[in-house]
Formats: sequence, structure tokens, C-alpha cells
Amino acid sequence: VNEVSELRGHEGAVLTAIFNYDGQYCLTGGKDRTIRLWNPVRELCIKTYVGHGQEVRSVACTKDNSRLASCGGDKQIFHWDVSTGRTIRRYRGHNLDVNSVIFAADDSVIVTAGYDQTVKIWDCRSQGFDAIQTLEGFKDSVSSVKVAGNSIIAGSVDGTSFCGRPRTTHHLTCPIKRQQMYTGSMPGGCSPTSGL
Repeated sequence: VNEVSELRGHEGAVLTAIFNYDGQYCLTGGKDRTIRLWNPVRELCIKTYVGHGQEVRSVACTKDNSRLASCGGDKQIFHWDVSTGRTIRRYRGHNLDVNSVIFAADDSVIVTAGYDQTVKIWDCRSQGFDAIQTLEGFKDSVSSVKVAGNSIIAGSVDGTSFCGRPRTTHHLTCPIKRQQMYTGSMPGGCSPTSGL
């Protein structure tokens, strides 16, 4: 790294930092319960998003840069409009802190991982506030979740990772370390089911 930008503005520890989809902007979240949108070249905070009751642990951005998702210690998932800074929806359903958030299925769903040993899927298009699917079976906190297409991988403090990938039958399998039965469906026609 030849050039270094120092982005100052958070009051306390920064717990998450990501670039937006095209890498022109970045987002940070921290112990001060805020999310900040930055122009890293100009070292300028463009907007601050306020609403979380506890620290912000993870933030995600849609591919078109129009929406954000965030989560943290208040057990909530916030779905934000980037330009207005307003909350589109707050999802509640995790029983403990939420560790990780990401958009999936062409940015139509939000996937979260929590300290409550679950991964939850939320439909951004729905008017509802409840998760449309909960993946269980972990024995400790789920620390991270990532998505590629309709495939989900989640890592847990219990030493396991669950990986689901679409099949021609539109089922997700979870073959890593342990096999687990899931029921329900994910937008795009994928339904988790038992492992191989």
C-alpha cells in the first residue's frame, strides 16, 4: 500500500470496515453505535447512520449502492436507504447479539449470523419483520456468513463451518464436519435439506 488514508470520526473502536461494491467508497461501524460512509480518497465522512442501541459489528452494501444492512449488539438488523439515511426496516428475531450480515439473492434477502447459534434469512421485499428461514444446528456462536449466488457458508466458534450449495433439485446441502436437516425455502428456489 503506497497511499494511506486515515479516516477519523468514530468515538471508540471500529469493529467493521468494508468497501462498497465498486470500491469507490467505504463503510465503517463501531462501538459508538454508528455506521459511517466515507470517501477514502478525500478522507471525508459523507454520511453517518444512527439508530443502533449497541455497537455495530457488521455492515453490508447492495451492488447498486442504494441500500445498507447492519447488525450488532442490540440483536437487530437494520435495512437502510443510503441516500436518505433512513431505516427502511428493522428486523428482530435473533435472541442474542448479531455478528455478521450480508445481502444475497440479487440483494433481495439479508442473511445474518448470530451469537444465538443461528443463521437467519430475511426477505427485503416483504412487509414482514420475521425471518423467512432459520438455519440451526450450531453448538456455539455463528461468527461469520458469506454468500455466493444461492450458496451460503457460515463459520462458528464451535469449530464447524456449514456450506450450502444449490443442486438441480434446488436443495442446499451442508456437508462440512456435520450433516444437519434444514427445512424452509430461500428466494430463488433453494431449500436447505440434509447433507450428502
